[in-house]
Amino acid sequence: MDEFAMRALEHLKKLVSIPSASGNENEVAEYCYRTVEAAGFRAEKIPTDDGRFVVYAEMQGGRPGKTLLFSGHIDTVPVVGGWDTDPHTAVLKTVGGEERLYGLGASDMKSGIALMLALAEYMGGKGPDAFSGVLSMAFLPDEEAYSVGARTLIKHGVKADVSVMTEPGFGQIYVGGPGKMLVKAVAKGKACHGARPEEGINAVVELAKLIAVLDKIPLHDDGEMGPQQYVPFSIKGGPDHYSLSVPQDCYCFISKQLVPGETKEEVFANLEEAVRGLNIQGSITFELSKPFYMPYRVDETSAEFKLFEEVCKKELGCVPPYAIEPSVSDSNCLSGEAGIPVIMFGADGHGNHQANEYVVVSSIDAVGRVYRGFTHSYLA
Repeated sequence: MDEFAMRALEHLKKLVSIPSASGNENEVAEYCYRTVEAAGFRAEKIPTDDGRFVVYAEMQGGRPGKTLLFSGHIDTVPVVGGWDTDPHTAVLKTVGGEERLYGLGASDMKSGIALMLALAEYMGGKGPDAFSGVLSMAFLPDEEAYSVGARTLIKHGVKADVSVMTEPGFGQIYVGGPGKMLVKAVAKGKACHGARPEEGINAVVELAKLIAVLDKIPLHDDGEMGPQQYVPFSIKGGPDHYSLSVPQDCYCFISKQLVPGETKEEVFANLEEAVRGLNIQGSITFELSKPFYMPYRVDETSAEFKLFEEVCKKELGCVPPYAIEPSVSDSNCLSGEAGIPVIMFGADGHGNHQANEYVVVSSIDAVGRVYRGFTHSYLA
């Protein structure tokens, strides 16, 4: 490993030691802020509406040029059971000849954040005269929940010609992903004594009729990301305690990933059509809940991607295959909403959202070479 990779590994160990589950990111955000500011970047804290903040930093090059944005999220999922080690202590192990670093967020995605910090120090050491244009970085809270950080950054007016999203890449370059919407379905019935259910309308039963036919709704297929199913995530009806009353209220959340060309209006129309085809007593209505993400698809034939391919060939000896994200991320916001082309490529990590999450240490070195090479080439 070269000096750059060693520095990234040091940052990763520190980042893993700082708990930063969604909603509790400010301490790790402060670490990122201090690091990029010390590297010579102009750094600012952009407040969110809920007491957290985005760290945005940029360095102006010595000549006019394009803007390259590196971005990544600083939050993790909460600790789950089953860890063999302390999830907030970085542990190096060699398994089958492969060196791994274990820890919560080691893959998703503190490895990417560590590489960004090492890149900030590396380019800061080179100084503004080493490149043209603007090198910027965004450290984002809340990706594991509602992408509050990415949406705050967009509201702040972020601009860039291209963004490298440092999510773990698993040996692939992601060029698009489905969107997502969460629909709250609300059933209204009529309460009555539980011994005489025929005198009322059981809202749980009525909503169950809809849930039973969700897999029969026609699906939009774009030929690449679709079709994507209607998936019930939770249901709640009646009180949590023993009751002798038939529940008159029930609701459930239905998740629907969106493919390009599919709209929320189409999803609502499909659900309403499904209700009309059932013998529903009472009523079922729908409302949009959080989160909502637009699908995105970037053009891998663009000049930015071709340059990224060239750098990969030089540094890795090959071009990783292009792929579609299986779920949503901050890329949906930056690309799908802000219109910034996103190249998602990162370290080789495994076990995301699971116990014993880890990143392959050698990939930190390899990805670091790609990040440096692309920065120098794009901002030449």
